[in-house]
Amino acid sequence: MKEGKNGAARGDLLWRDFVTLDGVFSVDQSQRIVGWGPSAERLLGHRSEDVVGKPCYDVIAGRDAFNHLYCRIRCPVFTNTSRGQPTGDFDVQCALPNGERRWLNVSIVVPKGKEQEIPGGGHHPTAPHGVHDR
Repeated sequence: MKEGKNGAARGDLLWRDFVTLDGVFSVDQSQRIVGWGPSAERLLGHRSEDVVGKPCYDVIAGRDAFNHLYCRIRCPVFTNTSRGQPTGDFDVQCALPNGERRWLNVSIVVPKGKEQEIPGGGHHPTAPHGVHDR
């Protein structure tokens, strides 16, 4: 993880510069969370200091509509992102710190070039239309 201004991690610093209601977080090439925006904390209930450095698949623990584990080592999203390819948005049921689960719609942002400002890409979970609190 590269350091930015005032010793802040580059991914975390970049997400703090965005104004959005979407829950935004970023991961590195090892699928570890390197940035966790305030809106991600609001939507998912995990504090930044509790999740930065942890594998995204352990924190999000996403499952699809058939209760199959979606978030995992080398998931399709990470594989596509590693290749610089886009992934369409999708709905996933995420784990909350209190043990409950919440349906969210996830969009992926893939950075261009070798000097990635957002290592591994950015995830944007939002409450999906029609599936919120299923």
